[in-house]
Formats: sequence, C-alpha cells, structure tokens
Amino acid sequence: MVRWLKKQYLKLLHFSLPKSKLIIGIASLLIIIAAATIPFFGSEFLPAFNEGSFTVNLSAPAGTSLEESNKIGTLAEQLILKVTEVQNTCRRTGRAELDEHVEPVSASEIEVESIWKTVKREG
Repeated sequence: MVRWLKKQYLKLLHFSLPKSKLIIGIASLLIIIAAATIPFFGSEFLPAFNEGSFTVNLSAPAGTSLEESNKIGTLAEQLILKVTEVQNTCRRTGRAELDEHVEPVSASEIEVESIWKTVKREG
C-alpha cells in the first residue's frame, strides 16, 4: 500500500510542479471564495434561547431551618405570582447529599414559567 501511495504521490508531483503558478492561482481563488462566504455565516454559535422560563435562587443564612426556608420560599412564590406575566412557579428547597449539586435547606430554587412560553407555542 505504501508503494502505491508513493507512486501516486510522484505522479501528482510530476503533474503539479511544472504548473505551480496555475495551482497557486487556483488555491488563492479558493481561499478568496472561502473568505467571501464568511459574512453569510451565523454570528452566534447558538441561537437565542427564549424558553419563557427562568430560575430564581433564594439563599437564607446558613443554619436556617427547613420550616423557615419553606415560609420564605412560599412568600417569594406568592410575590412572584403577583406579576401578571407569570403563569406558574415550582420550588425546590435544598438538595440531597447524594445529588450532584448538594444544597443546604437554607437554599431554594424557584422555577418561574411565563405566559409568553404558552403564547409562543400556540402562535
């Protein structure tokens, strides 16, 4: 296989060396064409995400009891739900010790879903 590859390589060299200006010209033209396509590429690696939801993180002082964290989280949810664009909320207080992202009971996450998520799906 190596002999065959060397033979093909020699054929290519014998063909291309006498025509070096032509080959350099073709390569330059291809580079210019490639550069000319750059403005048509997307400007972002990922498209804009408009999922219609976001996460609110609450942190109470360390040592806050689960009962107190629950009261704070419930109050925060009630306040968030007063915003007219909010459709619903879902709260998670603390995370188990075997979870990848362990959180104490003094930390809560509130997932907030906007009505715009529903409107976007329907419209």
